[in-house]
Amino acid sequence: MKRIAIVLFIVGLCASNLYAALCSFDRIEGNEGVDISDQLKVNVSSNGQMLDSILGEMVDKVTFKFTNKTGGVDSSITEIYFYDGSLLNMYSIDDSHPNVYFEDLGASTNPGELPGYQPNYELLSVLSATEAENPESKKGVKTGEWIEIGYTLLPGKTFQDLLDDMETREVVIGIHVKSIDQPGGGAESDSFILNTVIVPEPATIGILALGSLLVIRKRRKK
Repeated sequence: MKRIAIVLFIVGLCASNLYAALCSFDRIEGNEGVDISDQLKVNVSSNGQMLDSILGEMVDKVTFKFTNKTGGVDSSITEIYFYDGSLLNMYSIDDSHPNVYFEDLGASTNPGELPGYQPNYELLSVLSATEAENPESKKGVKTGEWIEIGYTLLPGKTFQDLLDDMETREVVIGIHVKSIDQPGGGAESDSFILNTVIVPEPATIGILALGSLLVIRKRRKK
């Protein structure tokens, strides 16, 4: 019984700190050519808390890891847009992957809005964005590469609130991809928006499932 209780405590502790979801993208601009939405992903994860120096209080942190799948169609993620109704501030950009170089430009990216997307400004009050340095296609997120962007949440907002807002389109994430190789030659650009279907990461599912099994086992022994 003591062993089960200890395991349950560890499972609960891990689950409380292992919040992650893997999200995919839908093509929205519809330019002619190949659709590469299947190779574009973002892993959204909880990342503890930090003191917001302006607000003077602790706020939750989240990390967005954008990936362009190895072996996919040659292409480069060059702009990332956050229509961030419940997000607070972009506090970090980890572009330490070789040959990936991004800069935080607030709302000063070019293009200034995600091409082909018409946001609902009644829900989405703030726009922030980041883009690859020039030459963009060479310094963006190419196949097999990644970039991580850290955000703080508004006071009182939790990771689950963020996932809920993503599902209801109160938080929208879009990416602009350039230099998409075409079967007949040449290259195209295209826009993609976050799919509202949120899939828990396998590790999170596994830990929660293990906790459920242990609880069932404990009840049966009673």
